[in-house]
Amino acid sequence: MKTTFLILLLVSSGLVMSCDNDDDNSSPQEPSISGTWNLRNISGGIAGANADFEDGVILWNFDPDTSILKVTNNHSNEETVYDGFETGNYDYSITKTDGENHLLIGGSEYGTYTVSSDELVIDQNLGADGYVFSFQR
Repeated sequence: MKTTFLILLLVSSGLVMSCDNDDDNSSPQEPSISGTWNLRNISGGIAGANADFEDGVILWNFDPDTSILKVTNNHSNEETVYDGFETGNYDYSITKTDGENHLLIGGSEYGTYTVSSDELVIDQNLGADGYVFSFQR
């Protein structure tokens, strides 16, 4: 009986000591740009473009392991609508300056971006008539 009590005491003590403190005071991790995004809209530019795209027509896939942006562009572009990059692979990097996320593609500044779990917005309006790209997962 004493042996059983001692074993139960040791097991329960071990369980209590192995519990983690889930009260982590660190800030939540910012959503990531990585993964596949559907281009839904491009707006802006000198001419004031505003073009919508169906899901799957133009896909951007950011791979953080290789720093490669893979673009799949199936837009027919018969209407001469600006639709971003042609199908291909592009080097990309991300920098953060003054709290803003900057996307560089092919070594050139492409714009600032904001990202949530299901929306990515790239804004090229850095003092010029750039475009705003809106994506959804």
